[in-house]
Amino acid sequence: MKKNNLAAYEMKQPLRILITQAQELASLGAIRSLGAAGHHVIGAYPEYVGKPAAAYSRYCDETALHPDPWAHQEAFREFIIGFVKTNNIDVVLPSCEASIHALIDSAESLPATCSLLIPNQVSLRYSLSKFEATKVAISAGVTVPKTVFIDDFKNYTKYQKDIEDLRYPFIIKADNVSSGNGLYLKGSIAKVSNYAEFTAILDEFSTTHERLIAQETIPGYGVGAFLLMNKGRALMKFAHQRIREVPWSGGWSSFRKSMNDQKLIARSEDFLKY
Repeated sequence: MKKNNLAAYEMKQPLRILITQAQELASLGAIRSLGAAGHHVIGAYPEYVGKPAAAYSRYCDETALHPDPWAHQEAFREFIIGFVKTNNIDVVLPSCEASIHALIDSAESLPATCSLLIPNQVSLRYSLSKFEATKVAISAGVTVPKTVFIDDFKNYTKYQKDIEDLRYPFIIKADNVSSGNGLYLKGSIAKVSNYAEFTAILDEFSTTHERLIAQETIPGYGVGAFLLMNKGRALMKFAHQRIREVPWSGGWSSFRKSMNDQKLIARSEDFLKY
């Protein structure tokens, strides 16, 4: 994978930056920030979503339509490579897991003058996987809910004792996964109330997923820490508390407030440095 040439970036202003999945909230933030910094930003999105809010931003200089990376991984990859070559793109910033996954091995297919802004393979191994991320967190000394790691669907009776040691109800989480036919499937989350439900869910997931984690639920509220890291050093730090989540029992945050939780940030740094 080609490394980012920051010195070249400083010499060539403004950059032509392509941001994928422009309908996502993260993309809107990136478009605003990069546009405000003086760069020429192109927001691309799948046709099926309609024109997103980011396309109306004064910082979005152009828009484009790309194949849906969740449904057409290879077509999305080929589109991005072709678009970069014909539109003199300096930087590609994929902004969702499906687009990152589709472009993992694409850096060498891009012109030498274009940089693909995605984490390295080592980081992606756990940043795209709840299974791997939870293992890393445990190794780094970060406290996690009681967890059972499941990666053998042919003989899952061997997990029975560990599963029955969990406090019901618990949650089963499946990673996003490539189906092999162009689909990148979103992971599933299921609540389990007894062992019979557990085995039924494993039977269902065994046809589409390879690894799962089963975790006890923890009462309380959700928090998040966000760090900009460079070579193991945190350059910027932020944390928030989740006021509302969807679903309310635990999910993505729909309403938040900033917070100054130094213990949370320190634990997050330990995790990212590991």
